[in-house]
Amino acid sequence: MNYKDMGKYDAVRHLYEKSYEFRFCKINEIDKVEKFIDNYWQKGHIFTKSKELLDWQHLDVENERYNFVLAIHKKTGEIHALVGFIMSNLYDREIAKPIRWGAIWKIREDVGAKGLGIAVKWFFEQNASAPYIGGVGLSNDSKRINKKLGEKIGVLNHFYILNANRTHYKLIENCENVFFPQVSSRQSKYFAEVLKDKFERFEDYYQWIPPFKSPKYYVNRYFNHPIYEYHFTEIRTVDEGGIACFVWRKAEHEGNSCIFIVDYIGNGKEMLGCYGEFQQLLISNNAEYISFYNYGFKEEYFYNAGFRNVKDSNIIVPMYFEPFVKKNVELDYHYYANDNEDNCEILFKGDADQDRPNQI
Repeated sequence: MNYKDMGKYDAVRHLYEKSYEFRFCKINEIDKVEKFIDNYWQKGHIFTKSKELLDWQHLDVENERYNFVLAIHKKTGEIHALVGFIMSNLYDREIAKPIRWGAIWKIREDVGAKGLGIAVKWFFEQNASAPYIGGVGLSNDSKRINKKLGEKIGVLNHFYILNANRTHYKLIENCENVFFPQVSSRQSKYFAEVLKDKFERFEDYYQWIPPFKSPKYYVNRYFNHPIYEYHFTEIRTVDEGGIACFVWRKAEHEGNSCIFIVDYIGNGKEMLGCYGEFQQLLISNNAEYISFYNYGFKEEYFYNAGFRNVKDSNIIVPMYFEPFVKKNVELDYHYYANDNEDNCEILFKGDADQDRPNQI
């Protein structure tokens, strides 16, 4: 079965509808979803601790619902399965071709309802369809089902730059043989911070914004985040002004910090010749390294900017800070475009719900 022939599921869906009601989460029953997440997904999950974050990511005021699809057992009234999702037009209602990011997808293991995950997925596709479908960070079950549905499955590249001004590192390991490029004294590009009230003016690099995002999306997704503080930095030239923009935030552990680049507007080529500026960004923030997860940009653009790929050596470049875990983390992704839409396979750590707090 794939997305194009999911209609065949109509022949068997009545078997599940005998026992289950499939629908979106009503606003007045979100507490049941929180309990389900706490009991069957993760004890002490951030959504059970911060209603503000839960609402920011899943409350759809316009449709009077939370963006969770539920499978409710008719006899007991209990939730037996749910799938959460994030529509990119939640952050800008004028986005005509949104992407639907996958989030929590959980089927209770104690109910013995074979195929219930696909049943929830069927309702999901019928009632929350989108031109683009994607996600970052997948369970093994999600990878298996998404692949079966015809989605592209892969792993984001993980690039990094170390602070060359440091002699000792606390967060990373196995960096003794890392090559440090020379900083050119003839750089023609420079970085400049962009504040919220200046970002929504038109810039030439807006041409690179995919159809499922918009300037307003970036403002609401990053500038207006309820917990994290994000920064916008333009790559500029003396002659052309702003040619690209990237979004980043700091993460800290015991007084040591790193920088995560979580989104980027451009095609990646603009980073050429910016190694010295990236070093200045590290120095000014007293950070050990820059971490940049991406799929879709040419790897040569990263190498030309002084980045290195984690897979090229045995270096350890941590991603988890809440709590801090000193290990490398591979981020799986899935992607699908309906109706032969334009190719927009550019993915970042800030997509879906990967770059969100795990602790308060």
